[in-house]
Amino acid sequence: MTNSLFASTGQDSTGAGGNLNVRTGQLIVREGVQVTVSADGLGAAGNLKIAADSIRLDSGAIKATTQAGNFGNITVQTGNLQLRRNS
Repeated sequence: MTNSLFASTGQDSTGAGGNLNVRTGQLIVREGVQVTVSADGLGAAGNLKIAADSIRLDSGAIKATTQAGNFGNITVQTGNLQLRRNS
């Protein structure tokens, strides 16, 4: 993933992925960029928390994925959420 923000573990990992906390006035995620937590190995994905006055996704993604285990929760706190072009 180029120009993305993420906390992840690799396919051969056994530990849990890290948490990712984002706090900003305005978050813009566009043109294939992703904000993500993931675990591709045996551990659980971390949690993703986003707090922003406004969030705009324009062909971008906010996601959590895990192959095994729990977690990978997404918490979003915002007053304005815009989803455009398959976001």
